[in-house]
This record gives sequence, structure tokens and C-alpha cells, in this order.
Amino acid sequence: MRAPIAIALTAATAVSAVCNPSYNVTTSGECFTGCNVEAGNNFLPGWTMDPASDKFIPSLKLMCSKGTVQYTAFMTKAGMCMMKCTDPQELFNNEFAGACGWYAEHKDDPCASTEAAGSTAGSAASKLQISGLTMALVAGAGYLAL
Repeated sequence: MRAPIAIALTAATAVSAVCNPSYNVTTSGECFTGCNVEAGNNFLPGWTMDPASDKFIPSLKLMCSKGTVQYTAFMTKAGMCMMKCTDPQELFNNEFAGACGWYAEHKDDPCASTEAAGSTAGSAASKLQISGLTMALVAGAGYLAL
């Protein structure tokens, strides 16, 4: 009984938004990404390199805003971790350059609703309906766990 609820929760969450569909930068790999996530979470809970996340743009802002105190602290922490990575450093350099180049061009992009052609009110209503469905499924899952 729990599997259908998990599937419904995943589907409800997945249809709520399509963020940053134009992002197509190749990842630097598990080790470098892990270091970035670990460092980023110190400054922004939920820091991510997942372009589908609504925290993606704020995450790139931290990683790409040179000259700030947070940028320096983030890069220092991530860099110390990356010294343990065995992957070639150019993988990170390429992702960093691509991600920050994309960020400079798209930093003001909103996370678009799946109903791009719909009105703002319609999009908001859809998000509320999906949120309500998700909350009902979570509540049901909690009840079933009892």
C-alpha cells in the first residue's frame, strides 16, 4: 500500500514545476558535485546542482557571485573537499564555467509552471491543488504507517 502512495507523491511533486529547462551543462561528477553540495548547504540549506529544483538559481548565485564573502567561504570549503577527488580537475573547471555562464544569462528566470500557457491565477490554482493532493497523500501515508 505504501508504494502507490510514494509513486503518487513523486508524480504530484514532479508535475508542479519545470525549472530551468535550458540548463545543459555537463556535470563534473559525483565527487566534485558532492563537495559543492556539502559546502553549499553550509550557506543555503538545500543547495543543489539539480536544475529542476527551485533552489537551483539561488545555489548558482552562491557559487557564481565572485567577490562576496560567501563565495570565498564556499569555494574554500568546496576546494578543500575537492582535493580528495581523483577525477581530473578540468571536469570541475568546465562545469563551473558552464554553470556560471548559464547563470549570468538566466539568473532572473522564474521556475515556470507546467501550464506555461495558462494564466497566473490558473498556475497558482494548479500549484495549490497539487500541494493539497501531496499533503493529503502524506497525511494518508502517515495514517497507514500507524
